[in-house]
Amino acid sequence: MEVDDGKSIERDIRSRVSKASDEGMLAPQAVAPFSVGGSSAIRWIVRAKIGELGARPARLPPPLPASTHVAFIVGPIEEGRDVTLNDRCLQRT
Repeated sequence: MEVDDGKSIERDIRSRVSKASDEGMLAPQAVAPFSVGGSSAIRWIVRAKIGELGARPARLPPPLPASTHVAFIVGPIEEGRDVTLNDRCLQRT
């Protein structure tokens, strides 16, 4: 038995939803067997009509510059302060 990765399963569900929509089924009906939300189905169907069958890349926030981390971690040590984990957690909030 061959094991599929999550992306190929997702592509399969997207293609099935798109095919069901092409055959006249409404988006919420098309995704009901797969436990996927209706709004996701609508997005998939719209994107399929323009030829975009795969998922879009996730948008991640830009990473903080390393200098920010260094100042947060090393700064108090260089100042001679004895900080605890609880102190550090309280400072981040």
